[in-house]
This record gives sequence, structure tokens and C-alpha cells, in this order.
Amino acid sequence: MNKNKINYIFKVALIGDSMVGKSSIIKVLNNDDDIMYTRTIGVDLHLYETIINNKTVQLQIYDTSGESCFDNIKKIYYNNMDMIIICYNVNDINTFINCKKYINEIKRNKQNMILIGCKIDTPINRIITYTDAKEYGALHNIEYMETSSYKKIGIKELFNHIIISLKNNIDMKLFNS
Repeated sequence: MNKNKINYIFKVALIGDSMVGKSSIIKVLNNDDDIMYTRTIGVDLHLYETIINNKTVQLQIYDTSGESCFDNIKKIYYNNMDMIIICYNVNDINTFINCKKYINEIKRNKQNMILIGCKIDTPINRIITYTDAKEYGALHNIEYMETSSYKKIGIKELFNHIIISLKNNIDMKLFNS
């Protein structure tokens, strides 16, 4: 896609504990079939462009490390995001419990966020149900969606949903000004 014709640019960060599937989400989004896992150190930037409603949208996606030793670096990046995607592994209760610290941090900064349950492709190992996670999101006034990078489920839908939401927010601000 041509850089000169970009109508919207949005900054999005993926945050969550280590190994929940943040980097895999980006690989699927960008049609990268490399299944080799490499640990994210600090923050990685990925660009994604798409066309929605005849408008070219670029996402600058910041993939943050889940390692706590990078917390101070990550906070610098996600303070200026248009949307923060909080990821957890539906098969690991600790990653779900740790979402609370991310939610509290983001609420302090009054930023947009969405909660994402990852790794839904192994239902036999599932610990956190869809209903429980959806209710948890509602309790914190956060939308909830689920993905599987392995089976490529829900990832394009997630980012399309985010783009449309952010685009609509901008359009409403312009309309009301």
C-alpha cells in the first residue's frame, strides 16, 4: 500500500504476561507462517495496513515483552496508545489474574482497552470460560474477544473491530467539533 494515501494511523499495544500469544497474534495478522518462537525483548514495532470502508488504515502495533524486568520500558510505550490489547492465555489462570494489574494501570491513564483470551484452540485445557471472561470484562467496562493464532481464529476480526472503533471515535470527534 502507498504511504501517501494513508487516511488513518493508529497506535496499538499488546500487553500481557510472557507466553500468552501476543507475538503469535501479530504473526498471523501479517500472514507470517514462521512458527519459530522468539522471545520479545522490550518492545517490538510491527506495521499493518488495511483498507476499511475505502480508507487506508495503518496500525503501528507495539508488541511488548511479558517479562516484568521490562515494565518501566513498556509503560513509556503504552502511555500514548490509541488502544491497548490486554492478552491472557485461557488455559492459564495466573495470566488471567494478572490482567487486573494491566487494567488498573491503563485505567489510570484513561486509555481505550480490550481484553483478549488467547489459545482457545485447546478446549480440553481451558480453565477460564468465555462467560467468565466476558463478565470480567463487563465488570471493568472492557470489551472481550477471543483468538487462536494456531487455528487463525478471531485475529483479523479483532483488528478490524479495533480499527472501526477508533475510526468511528475520530469521525465522531470531528463531527462534534
